[in-house]
Amino acid sequence: DRLIYEIIDKNGITKVGTFRVAGRKKDVWELKMNYEKDMKYEWDGTNSHVPATLLKTWFKTIENPVVPTILYDQIINSELGPGLIDILEMFPDTNRKLILKIVDFLKLLGYE
Repeated sequence: DRLIYEIIDKNGITKVGTFRVAGRKKDVWELKMNYEKDMKYEWDGTNSHVPATLLKTWFKTIENPVVPTILYDQIINSELGPGLIDILEMFPDTNRKLILKIVDFLKLLGYE
């Protein structure tokens, strides 16, 4: 949640290339260390690329996939609509909430 808010707060939804351009390694490291120390993604910088880079890194390095392996083919082969909602209901609660949060965030990006 907090990384998404940091991206929004740093005007990341209106900047071109927020996820394409990498944040400075030193700043990304600082933001990551702040989280590991205080469990807070708070950063005083103004560059949306930094929290976006950390979010991308987090997705690349999480141990368990957001889409459970046993449901992957069902999700890929489903159509938008009630069937997709039924599959999402089979996700673990944490994974489902994360997917819904990311979808809401992507909608924001799409509106800008």
